[in-house]
Amino acid sequence: MIQAAFVMALCCQQTSAATLEAVRAQVDSLGAVRDSLQADVDLVKAQVDSLKALQKELEAAQEPEPAKVFVVSDVVGGQIDVTERERYGLFTTTAGFVSATYYQRPDRSYYVELVTRSSDVATNTIANDVVAAGISYLRSRIEQDRPTPD
Repeated sequence: MIQAAFVMALCCQQTSAATLEAVRAQVDSLGAVRDSLQADVDLVKAQVDSLKALQKELEAAQEPEPAKVFVVSDVVGGQIDVTERERYGLFTTTAGFVSATYYQRPDRSYYVELVTRSSDVATNTIANDVVAAGISYLRSRIEQDRPTPD
């Protein structure tokens, strides 16, 4: 009986050792899986960062080029002021006229920004599209009334 109990205890000890080894092997295996998954997560994070950077570059490349001041005539330069308005008879129906600046967009279309002043001293800016014929007409008005040098 003692011998049977001893054999039984020895078997249990060997089974426990085998079970312990099996558990250790599973833990090691799970550790390797965890490390592999962490490496995959790190790779995905790097790819996401790379895609975000690429997206920013694409967005920057797609931003439209700003409109540029368009000089209607060298006589008036980039902006028509009140004095030039009176001299050349321009914008006569625009109340409170302060200035007009013409712009050309990257698509070669035009617009004018009119700055006006109301009676309460506040300024207003209004943008209106202009066709090329309007630019030509304005230029001809300025050029025909160009002051002659003394």
